[in-house]
Amino acid sequence: MIPAACPGVLDIVLVTSIATVGGALGSGFERAEAIRAAAFSKREQERRDTLHDDHGDQLSQ
Repeated sequence: MIPAACPGVLDIVLVTSIATVGGALGSGFERAEAIRAAAFSKREQERRDTLHDDHGDQLSQ
């Protein structure tokens, strides 16, 4: 039985759970470059690009 003081708790739990699952599924469809761009600073991306250009090989993904 749900306490009268917390009638919206189940709604909040349901919405939070759906959002978490949706975010996890959505992140699986992102490209590695898009994730790096969101996670690392512009300077880090410039460093990776420079390393890639200097060595002529691809960094592991």
